[in-house]
Amino acid sequence: RFWVSHTILVVLYFTAYFIASILQFATTPEKGVQSISSMIDERVNMMFRLRRSRASTSNVDIEALISKEDSSSFDSQDSNGSLYLDGSDASSRSFNSIHISQSSMSDISNASTRHKKPTRGYSSSRLSLKSVCVAAMVLAVVLQILTMSRTTTLFRPPSVFNLIGSARVETQPKSVPVSEPIFGGMSISRESFEQVRESYSVRQEMDIHSLSLVRLPVNFTGSFHPETLQEFTDLIQFLFQDTMEATYTERNSDYAIVSICIGMDLCGVTPRNHQSYADQHGYDYILASQPVQGVHPKMLKYLVLTWAMKKGYKWVLMMDADALFMNNEVTIQSVLRDSRITNTTNLVATRGGKWKNVHAINNGIFLLRNSEWSIKHCFEIFTARWSYTKFLGRTLIDQPLQLSILIAQGELQWPPQFEEEQGQHVTIVPKRRINAFYRDTEYRRKDDQEGGSWQSGDWIAHFASGRKYSLMIDLLVQEGLTSSIPPVEERFPFQLPAPGSQVGKAGSCWCENDEVHCVPSYHVIGVHKAGTKSLMKQYLGGHPGIMTTGFIEDRVRWLTENVDNRLQAECNAISETNHPAYLNDKQPAVHSCSFQDYSLMYGQELAKHGATCSSTSSVVLPESAKGMPLVDEMVIWENTFDRVRGVEFPQVLHKLQPSGNLIISVRNPVDVLYSAYNHFGDFQGIQTGPEHFDVFIRNMTGLWTEGNCSPSNYRTCLPEEFSIAGSWLSRGMYSQYLPAWLEHFSCPQVHIFDVSMDARTEVERLYSFMGVSDDDVAANVTTLTYNVLNVTSAETEPTLFNETDGRLGNAMNKAFYLPMLNETRAHLEEFYSPYESELCSLIETYPCLNIPLFQRQCQHEEAPTELG
Repeated sequence: RFWVSHTILVVLYFTAYFIASILQFATTPEKGVQSISSMIDERVNMMFRLRRSRASTSNVDIEALISKEDSSSFDSQDSNGSLYLDGSDASSRSFNSIHISQSSMSDISNASTRHKKPTRGYSSSRLSLKSVCVAAMVLAVVLQILTMSRTTTLFRPPSVFNLIGSARVETQPKSVPVSEPIFGGMSISRESFEQVRESYSVRQEMDIHSLSLVRLPVNFTGSFHPETLQEFTDLIQFLFQDTMEATYTERNSDYAIVSICIGMDLCGVTPRNHQSYADQHGYDYILASQPVQGVHPKMLKYLVLTWAMKKGYKWVLMMDADALFMNNEVTIQSVLRDSRITNTTNLVATRGGKWKNVHAINNGIFLLRNSEWSIKHCFEIFTARWSYTKFLGRTLIDQPLQLSILIAQGELQWPPQFEEEQGQHVTIVPKRRINAFYRDTEYRRKDDQEGGSWQSGDWIAHFASGRKYSLMIDLLVQEGLTSSIPPVEERFPFQLPAPGSQVGKAGSCWCENDEVHCVPSYHVIGVHKAGTKSLMKQYLGGHPGIMTTGFIEDRVRWLTENVDNRLQAECNAISETNHPAYLNDKQPAVHSCSFQDYSLMYGQELAKHGATCSSTSSVVLPESAKGMPLVDEMVIWENTFDRVRGVEFPQVLHKLQPSGNLIISVRNPVDVLYSAYNHFGDFQGIQTGPEHFDVFIRNMTGLWTEGNCSPSNYRTCLPEEFSIAGSWLSRGMYSQYLPAWLEHFSCPQVHIFDVSMDARTEVERLYSFMGVSDDDVAANVTTLTYNVLNVTSAETEPTLFNETDGRLGNAMNKAFYLPMLNETRAHLEEFYSPYESELCSLIETYPCLNIPLFQRQCQHEEAPTELG
């Protein structure tokens, strides 16, 4: 309806003026075709260019429509969906924001008709057409106002005004008012702040060097908006009088280290390291560990830096909470000396990642000289109301503001040409001098290319993204700096093991604030593309005596520490109102936001079956539910070889729940790989299929063999273009993965679900393992479920078949793809052969691994051909 209504209005508008143009041309043919375009421009301008000189003679109070410049006067739209029109005239281009509301639209239309020029020739017909056009445009404006509140998408339907360029109606001004400090006169993006955030993509920004500004929300940096430098310093004194001032004694050095660590688990590691370094060199260490109401935590650093400079320190080192001193022989004085600073240098910083295209600085670590410029710089960042869209990102706060200001003031060149740069007040030094990055594999390759990866002997390691805590522990252990490492029981944001006791077969359960929390007793941990969806939805979800939430594929990032900034931002947004907080964008997959949210989610499932909290805060379960197991699916098979905060991942899960049970679904590794290729493969427009798969897989297996890759190192062993596909190839190497889990979970706690076997037989065996045997339920849940055994099973387990192109698929995923080439399957079976041979000794050691699939692989028997 949105598009149709707008299309009708645009067609009506142009049709009316086209007819008027024909009449005009007929009455004044000597003016030729030029008269048509000029006449159209004249009519449009006459309707929408409201000049102050004309307004003074009209009955409409145009001045009353001009909104005063305030904190929101340059937003693309206000809360009620009003629009802004440019009120400039021909002699002056100064911006006047005219606030047009629905109630004043008719007055403006009347004003435009009262100030029309004398008619020429065809007055009666033109007047009626003009009335139609005016009415059409008024309706368009009203419709636009009503639809302005629509949720923004990647392809927001354009305003009807944007289709008529001469109407000069915009959602926001084209440039910042010249009266604005720093950014005055610079161009403004056509997108709002929300649109920029929603559609931001670093990949898209890589090849764009032009800059445009966006107005920030009023509360972007917090609720305080000092207008002068004096108000800024007074605010700092007021905010810190009961915190920083109360604990501060005296200045003992000309140098200070400033860090902000509030409510982060990293606060158990980094302050120890920072304090130890400061003590060794006689520096003062200033740590802000308490939030300041009304100030965004990311902006607090500029208040603390200013406060420190007011105390008289000559140089202040800003040290983010995700950074560690790794070489205590390097001093602040030696860094300043090596940086060849000048008398006017006040800020020493480094580039960020992808610095040639996006992050021209990283402001997690920098040195600031005590000067008027530095204090003013902190003030300008804290009170910034504009940012270049290119640096804004989806979640960044302080860095885009600081970078935008430095570029706008001419302190930094854009785009940057070299890693080092010297401005009047700013010196950019090589990253490894003060800000070497130590990050996960996906970033490390790029950091290596840019020469910014931390190497042994570098002063500071900055864990700027990814699994920060885990990387810190690993590096401290590697470098022998274990004094900063807290004990294992202090490293995790949840108690190990989970509080409470075993409640029936449900799991480890307890009460908090009169709400039931529970860690399920059974965890499906993989293998992805080996029948886990059938397992969770059909077999486990179809048993009335098994409790599940209906969710599958929880990646439990709070447990694996695989951080996703976008997901974390969404979790932060909903955590204040939703309990438990979880993301459920792709049904039925779920992303639990924290351990507390996860345990509450499963506690609520238990409560549905009658669980309550007693007066002693213990969980009481009715007799009818005591024999019911509670089960979840954790997508953690890929994390088997990770170390989380210095602990092997299987051990982490065991510490969380020593009595937990694991269910692992397995399938022929060749078919796991091919299914993952067809499901996840994104080859940017390249035609996929059996032939492409054959070439692709031969290249990857060749690189795997040449590089001596393994499931524990393929992320760094394989080239970047194969890093994701490497997980498809490795996940079926069961002999490599299973020992890591069986080291911490005994065989009676582990069940291997063999997808290659008859479905009913396997489901009966599964129910027996869980203590809920029921042959009738097993028969019922497997009646309509796809069996991947072989073609002969199609008589009893019908498959999906696409008669058009001969593609095969399965009933759970509704996915169709052509079978792989025979020569490809033969190549892969040979590739997996060494790993399958290792299963023989494992079967002898662990009886729970003695299943038909592993027996065939151990003996290198030909596996049945799967469908698809």
